[in-house]
Amino acid sequence: GVVGGNPFGGMVEGMQGPGLGNIAQWGEAAAPWLHGLRAQAEALLSLPAFGFTREHQERWQALQLARQEYQQQSDIFNALMLKCMQRAFEVFEDKLIAHEEPGRQITSARALFDLWIDSAEQAYAAIALSAEFRKVQGALTNAQMRLRAAIQLEVEHMTGLFGMPTRTEIDSAHRKIAEL
Repeated sequence: GVVGGNPFGGMVEGMQGPGLGNIAQWGEAAAPWLHGLRAQAEALLSLPAFGFTREHQERWQALQLARQEYQQQSDIFNALMLKCMQRAFEVFEDKLIAHEEPGRQITSARALFDLWIDSAEQAYAAIALSAEFRKVQGALTNAQMRLRAAIQLEVEHMTGLFGMPTRTEIDSAHRKIAEL
């Protein structure tokens, strides 16, 4: 079967296991539970930190919130890429239909592959040049940079605990050397 315009989706959809049904059904059944779990985690992360580990809690909360934001933006980007792939299959089908006429038929695997590549590039170009893509790509990049900064802050803290020079200290030393 063809799932969402993707002929390979049928292979995955048909995978079954004991008591599982199939993967698509499991994903649909688990979605509300996973959404509820994510909402509970976000609620916990919004609680104010207190006690002698308050600063650590705040850093860890910020790191986890940045990770969740990155995951959400990544999911949105992946959905857009799925839309692109579905469009690529539609373009590929149209190109295959155009090659059904005698004399225009595809006679080699290489020609079929080239036709697929042309279809995928055409679909990607249409999405990549859209305002939607710019918005989604920008949000994903911003979320990735916030996550990177949060991870870097945690790494600096941990290396400082072990008495190792932090990146900030090394960058500062390099600046001073360059100024000399």
